[in-house]
Amino acid sequence: MHFPTSLVRRGLSLLAGGVLTLALAGCNEVKQSDYDALKTKLTAKEQELAAAQQKVTDLQKQLRTAAAPVGATDETAPIFGARKAPPTDPLPLPATLPIPVPEGLPASYAQPVGPYTMYVEHVAATTASKYGLLASLGCVQQNVFKRGMKMVFRVEFYDMATGKRVTPQDQAIVKVKLGSGEEIPLGFSRRGGRSGPPDAPWQWVTAWHIPTDYPLGSVDYSVLLTAKNGETTTLKPPVLANFTQLRVID
Repeated sequence: MHFPTSLVRRGLSLLAGGVLTLALAGCNEVKQSDYDALKTKLTAKEQELAAAQQKVTDLQKQLRTAAAPVGATDETAPIFGARKAPPTDPLPLPATLPIPVPEGLPASYAQPVGPYTMYVEHVAATTASKYGLLASLGCVQQNVFKRGMKMVFRVEFYDMATGKRVTPQDQAIVKVKLGSGEEIPLGFSRRGGRSGPPDAPWQWVTAWHIPTDYPLGSVDYSVLLTAKNGETTTLKPPVLANFTQLRVID
């Protein structure tokens, strides 16, 4: 049976009228039997109104359930969040330009880079992993992932001798090598696929389905570039205090 909201409103009006009648009855002489009869009617009306309100609540819940996508779930696993903390002072701007050489700068920073250098980013996939987990916000760069998620490596290589990007035209082979020894080959495609904008960058790309039992903490990996002549160059992302940028936290 359907109970529209208007029925609930009418019930409230009737209840209010009954309460007013009881109040007037208290100021005038009426028979006890009439008073008891009216009180019984009001009690029944209150019960009817409560039942109608419950029906409305149940119907609203059914409508929300029917409108939800098939297979949808409200269960999410947050990767990280933010909390209130005392504000801190911003980093001071340089007092002079150009800035002086920082103390302790390694000599390697003044040496040539090569034969290749790379840019690598980690991205949450827009599709579910083979373990059935889907990032709440896909196609976003991040370095923190949960076990069972699907993440994407995007890599660009630069030949420092020619100043050009390395592409399949160079007959190069690119792989991501995890600390476990597993090697994942990379393809080469335009970001956004065929539906992406025509000026979207082309990159080496591959996906990694993080095992549900993968060790927590930093992910040790390197990127292998094998050139046409068969020589392989190994490049690793920056490491800070034994922690890599990529981490599995849960």
